[in-house]
Amino acid sequence: KIVRSFVTELESRLRGALNFIQVVLGPRQVGKSTGLKQIADRWLGPVVMVTADEVAPPSSEWIELHWKIARSKGPGTLLIFDEIQKVSGWSTT
Repeated sequence: KIVRSFVTELESRLRGALNFIQVVLGPRQVGKSTGLKQIADRWLGPVVMVTADEVAPPSSEWIELHWKIARSKGPGTLLIFDEIQKVSGWSTT
């Protein structure tokens, strides 16, 4: 299994004491989603991983819903939004 170059760095950041949002950027078809799936598979706590890559992009309420779901799973939950840039107003939500 190929581990994407950013996976180890991102895992290290996620296990750190600070809880900053991490954004993975890059061109299409380079393995961003695959790398995020690898992180989710190796995460030691609960994971909520969803994608906004739908025919009709979800609304900002979709973000709020999954945020609440992740919070309900308790501390240490990893929340991954794949393709979140497709959600209008995602950064303010």
